[in-house]
Amino acid sequence: MTVVHKMGLPRAQTGVGLIEAMVTMFVLSIGLLGMAFAQTWSLRYGQDAYMRTQATLIAYELIDKMRVHNIPADHTGATLYTQARASGNVGACVATTASVDNARNCFYDALDELPSGNAEITADGKDYAITIVWLNREAARNTSIDTQAECEASGRVWSSTLTWPSGDNPNPNPATCLQAKTWVARI
Repeated sequence: MTVVHKMGLPRAQTGVGLIEAMVTMFVLSIGLLGMAFAQTWSLRYGQDAYMRTQATLIAYELIDKMRVHNIPADHTGATLYTQARASGNVGACVATTASVDNARNCFYDALDELPSGNAEITADGKDYAITIVWLNREAARNTSIDTQAECEASGRVWSSTLTWPSGDNPNPNPATCLQAKTWVARI
């Protein structure tokens, strides 16, 4: 009679493949969670960068139009650009019309691309300062910032002087913590 021996793993090694698979799945899941976290942060900061880029494009477009119209700040026509934004409909923005009023109207209409976007244009001699403010992701998410010191400590700007069109301010408090950027152009 012939004896057939079973070949296989000794009894002490049984189930090792299952443990190895579980450890591999655990390590893989931690890596995938890390990638998802990185993607989330990338999207958040990408949105902030997009808003800064939009504000820059809007400001440079107005600066270019100011240079085309060639109205230096030290002339009486400077007030045409420094007028505050009107409540509600600012006026018709016609892309084919080249006038100071139309340039200002198009500028304020373009600010609607920014969340709660607004601007202040000031003239000093031959220099125009264009300050654009908007409600960024952090300010919209963190409405608990109540004081100017807290706002400035977080690297943003406290504003209680800019007027907001009715229904455009998400925060009923007239003083708001905003993201702001200023461009200065010599015309």
